[in-house]
Amino acid sequence: MATVQAQKAEADKRRKQQESHLLDIQSQLAECDEHRIQALEQLDKAREEIEQLSRTREDEEQQVSNLNRRILALEQQLHEVSDQVQEETRSKLSQINRARQLEEEKGALLEEREEAENARQHMERDIMMLRQQLTEARKKADEGVIQHMEELKKKHS
Repeated sequence: MATVQAQKAEADKRRKQQESHLLDIQSQLAECDEHRIQALEQLDKAREEIEQLSRTREDEEQQVSNLNRRILALEQQLHEVSDQVQEETRSKLSQINRARQLEEEKGALLEEREEAENARQHMERDIMMLRQQLTEARKKADEGVIQHMEELKKKHS
């Protein structure tokens, strides 16, 4: 009986050890489940963050793409405006040169007109003098003819 009691005590001891071991394993299993749940929650949270970051990145890429298109359009507008400014500058320089040329021509024409006016005035003075001389010459000729006629009358009288 002592062996049976010893065996029973040994079996109780093993059962208690096994129960204690089972409790430890169950505790570890509960801890593992808790860690697994926390890990799954962290994984879900990380997935949400990744999705949010991905959406944010896509939005930013879209913004960058829009900005790049806008930059290209602005660069094209700048190029067109630069071309227009260059053309306007060339046109203005051409107009300035044409205005200078016209001013020079005007100056030359004014000088010619002044010279022509001076020549006209000189000719008018010459004409007046010639008319005066012609009038005086006619007067002298008339006087000469009258005198000659008087002399002829005196001779014939």
